[in-house]
Amino acid sequence: MKKRVTPEVVLMAVALPRKRKGLLIVLVLLLLLGVGALCGYMYWASLPPQQFAYWPEEESTGAVREGVSLCIDEAGRNQDGSGYIKYTLANFSWSDEYGEAEVAYYGPADPWIEYQYEGEFGDSFYQVYPRADSLTQLVVSSASPLEPGEKIQLVEILPKDTLPVAGVYRFCVERAGTVDFVVMNNGDVVADNEAYIKTSREYERQTATPVEP
Repeated sequence: MKKRVTPEVVLMAVALPRKRKGLLIVLVLLLLLGVGALCGYMYWASLPPQQFAYWPEEESTGAVREGVSLCIDEAGRNQDGSGYIKYTLANFSWSDEYGEAEVAYYGPADPWIEYQYEGEFGDSFYQVYPRADSLTQLVVSSASPLEPGEKIQLVEILPKDTLPVAGVYRFCVERAGTVDFVVMNNGDVVADNEAYIKTSREYERQTATPVEP
């Protein structure tokens, strides 16, 4: 005996594929959302601020030069972001008709490093070393003097993740100003010492002993 096909049976047969199709669409949408979220996270994690041990909310203001000149003599970076910066501080002041050469000072704060990144009003610098949120022991000290014509060379040892990514950095010394340097993709470091070179050449010209005729 043949079964009678009723309208209800036909509707059920049509409804089942529709449900499966709807479920498939939902699964595809969920998969796309998951992939999108994963890609978004991977992009966010790849941005420079996520590569540093700490990223400050506030932009840095750098250091203002007050008489001492700053030059990066040599710098190196390791794969783990550690490295070193060898730098020179010099007092290029001379006596002339406008005044006498004077003692210049640097410090007392330790040097710090800033990284250039897009800010609210364009590219800005953010302090990445030492960590802006780190608690430093309060030590009562005063600025260090440099006599006219005096130079001193110092070395700053940088711990892991200080220079984790390529880009433009800024080395700062209180009262001595700043020097921009670039960390290349291959790890090489190139510093912009143009201001120091110009001041040094002018100092040599002003203090050179006149040649007797």
